[in-house]
Amino acid sequence: VLHLAAGSNGDAQLGKTESPNLDSFGKLMIRDGEGNEQTLYFGAGGEMSDAYRLPPPPAGDGFDARFSTGSMVAFARTGISTNLPITISSPYYPVTIDWTNPSTTSASIVIGTSSTKLTSNGSITIPDATTLVGLQISGATALPTAFALAQNYPNPFNPSTRIAYALPVDARVTLRIYNVLGQVVATLADGEQSAGYKTIEFNFGSLSSGVYFYRLEAAGIKTAQDSFTQLRKMVLLK
Repeated sequence: VLHLAAGSNGDAQLGKTESPNLDSFGKLMIRDGEGNEQTLYFGAGGEMSDAYRLPPPPAGDGFDARFSTGSMVAFARTGISTNLPITISSPYYPVTIDWTNPSTTSASIVIGTSSTKLTSNGSITIPDATTLVGLQISGATALPTAFALAQNYPNPFNPSTRIAYALPVDARVTLRIYNVLGQVVATLADGEQSAGYKTIEFNFGSLSSGVYFYRLEAAGIKTAQDSFTQLRKMVLLK
């Protein structure tokens, strides 16, 4: 039987982590033709946190710009080059992206099939909404300092959502989804994984609308004291 007493409201809380100073991060200042703007950040020296997650996009044709993770911050990972899509919504094109990159983080803005290195300051124009935009980023950053399980994004969702978590050490990992009766409806991970930041996308296409729970259980492979269990709630709306 699954015990769902994760907190007074049924949601488990993400452990507190130390947040880096974003003043030292690179910035992408995204502005549409009507002057609406959003600043996104990129750099090294931090880890994922709900504090960086943006609120849900506005309904209709309102302006919005964010990384595809739903966050306003992208962190570089040691020895890994990641192309992170940027979603931009606006009825007023062209959209301009101005950037500053005071850090040593290696980053490029990818527009369609073209890539522009983000050194010092610069600007680029996105002609229309059909143009794909992304940030390619790599650099030196430490592994996570603690286990963490982030809130899925988007939430509520239909039919797919992403679940992100952090492993500070190599660990045996189990990630399962449960219904309100405590029954397992899906197993997303069950085995050994290396330390780092992980993301899994799951499609609920065959499941009915309602409240579900996902639980991460992790135990260090080398050190038995390194263990973690956390439960969070998600809502499927069809």
